[in-house]
Amino acid sequence: MKDRQDLTNEMINVISNYNIVKPGHIVLNGLNLNYDFVSQRIALVKERGIITSAYICIESINDINTSYYCYFMKAMDSKKLFHGMGSGIRLTLSYDNLKNLFFPYPSINDQIEIVKYLDSVSSKIDSSISQCNKMISLLQERKQIIINDVVTGKVKVI
Repeated sequence: MKDRQDLTNEMINVISNYNIVKPGHIVLNGLNLNYDFVSQRIALVKERGIITSAYICIESINDINTSYYCYFMKAMDSKKLFHGMGSGIRLTLSYDNLKNLFFPYPSINDQIEIVKYLDSVSSKIDSSISQCNKMISLLQERKQIIINDVVTGKVKVI
């Protein structure tokens, strides 16, 4: 992180157009809804930082678990529910497009339980993916060893 004294006037002008985000904020990339991106456009902020105005930052209010609503909005995104909401040629989503939407509002205890469950399941899935990636890497390594052994004549091919 740069000290304020290290920033040039040009840098200060650029940064002044950014928005500050804090842990617990939900960030949504509202650009280019008309393109079918594989990546999710919703994230939960883990560290304090800055983002461009291209992103929508949602801050929590009382009795709201932002992890729950991040999961909820990711589900909406995976179903492409935001795609019909944008405006303009590039179908850009703005806060105005979101502010009047109605979201389910389970009790805070239910929100917490849902997040615990989803975190647990996600952790198991992430672990399985990691194990599969390790296996793929080992198989690719083994394949390369076999190819090298055949090319160098260490293994005869009939």
